[in-house]
Amino acid sequence: MKNLLIALVLILSNNFVFSQNPNGANELVDIGINYHDKGDYDGAIGKYDEALKLDKDNFRALAEKAYSLVSSEKFQKAVECSQKAIQLYPDGVDLASVYVTLGNAYDGLLKTDKSIEIYDEGIKLFPDYFMLYFNKGVTLSSVKRYKEAINSFEKSVQINSKHASSHNALARILFLNGEKIPSLLAYCRFLALEQQTKRASENLQSVK
Repeated sequence: MKNLLIALVLILSNNFVFSQNPNGANELVDIGINYHDKGDYDGAIGKYDEALKLDKDNFRALAEKAYSLVSSEKFQKAVECSQKAIQLYPDGVDLASVYVTLGNAYDGLLKTDKSIEIYDEGIKLFPDYFMLYFNKGVTLSSVKRYKEAINSFEKSVQINSKHASSHNALARILFLNGEKIPSLLAYCRFLALEQQTKRASENLQSVK
């Protein structure tokens, strides 16, 4: 009887091990990213769910699923998915983008204070990740906390001077805050980085 129990345990253990297929899961994640890039967020989420069936705690699948959930405005589900990734991988070196996604999800739920709290948590862990400062600035500007938003955007461009969206946001917020000369300089920096887009045309008119 004892030998039978041992054999049963070994069989179940082996089935569990072989049921996890991280390589297959990552292939599905790659397919899901292609769906997301084409704007098919539901299709992307479906692929990430398939990946999680092959590898139930796959970090890439969780992170990308959360991102697609935000993009499809399924904010509460995005919160849950992001929190799961953070709980499973508290020391993960790739968590910075998950904190951005989680902050975006709370922002989508109109929980501004919670959104800013999440960005700050992420900044403590990843102080050199410019997207945390950029997204924090976006949230702050949405509630007209312009001076704080300016500080966040300035930090973002200090870390990544080639991030056009940070210069764009900084230029517009500086103008709203009545700081016209700094705004002009930020617009010029933006236009040096980006010339052939709709917002570049709009910003050129603002410069003129």
